[in-house]
Amino acid sequence: MIKIICVAKLFFALGALVIITSCASPQKNIIKNSSGKTLTICPAPTAFQDVDRIMKSPGYWISKLQYPDKIALNKQEIDALNAKTVGRNSYINDIRYFQTRYYRKSAADAHRKNVAVFSKYYDGYSDKPVEIGYFEEIEKNIDYSLFSSTVAVKFAMTVKYAELRVLPTRERLFSSLDTLDLDRMQITQLDLASPLAVLYSTKDKEWHYVVSEIAEGWIEKDSFAFCKQETIRDYKKWTKIAVTVSPKSDIYKNSNMTDLFDYVNMGTVVPIANVAGDVAEIRIPSADSKNSLVFKKAYISLSDISIGYLKYTQRNVLIQAFKHLNSPYGWGGMNGEQDCSSF
Repeated sequence: MIKIICVAKLFFALGALVIITSCASPQKNIIKNSSGKTLTICPAPTAFQDVDRIMKSPGYWISKLQYPDKIALNKQEIDALNAKTVGRNSYINDIRYFQTRYYRKSAADAHRKNVAVFSKYYDGYSDKPVEIGYFEEIEKNIDYSLFSSTVAVKFAMTVKYAELRVLPTRERLFSSLDTLDLDRMQITQLDLASPLAVLYSTKDKEWHYVVSEIAEGWIEKDSFAFCKQETIRDYKKWTKIAVTVSPKSDIYKNSNMTDLFDYVNMGTVVPIANVAGDVAEIRIPSADSKNSLVFKKAYISLSDISIGYLKYTQRNVLIQAFKHLNSPYGWGGMNGEQDCSSF
């Protein structure tokens, strides 16, 4: 993918694609929950009305562009845009240079406010909101004393797909009984090799509050491994990188590509150590017995990657966008799918 943290303008052709795919009205499914209440679930459409067959191809839209291969922004311009974005947005962070000591006065209040808001939400099993008592055990597990003091920041990197949560729990909550596919506890997903600044831990040490490059929230302990901040900087310095360009790219533990490690989403970046035939040997983060970061060999098909970032052209934007045509949507990356921001 093209390493742009935030793009202010979308190309007209891509915008037209979004409009076309969002106007369809899929057939509704009517179900009942455990309380007998009728729920309406609207699945994603598999086909769209008034869309010609040819319009489902990126080439159709590319052919309407005068200069599809013109570079929109070069590397220096992209770097400048990214730096500007990091400076303006408090949610965007460069973990390589994140502060080593941290204090935020409103952190505890913000968490308690979340509990108050979510007490009006539904667990999907009852037709009544969960109320404050639902969070009693969760709140007991949060060490609010840490939120009121300056903490020494630890650093880490994800070793697998991870979910970033509003509160330290896997329990799902919904703002209404008609939106059971939108877990409001889910903030976003973090791909493999995402750098983290670790701020707080729950009392049982099963959850940690982290700041990632794109958001902050609670993450489970087995999703990451601790490291030095310098390790993150060194990892980012690899000159030869693989950027995944398939919606889902399989990573294998062996060069014969028979022992699957996991799949990663489009845009995941990992270093390349070697290329042999149609297979690239890469380095992926892993955790040792002490939950410290180590790097292991892994393998990925050349057909799933770009060696280095794609050039930022209209052609590449459209080709990558159309790879997601008919793919399911995942709120905040639920179930390992793309949401609007990762798209």
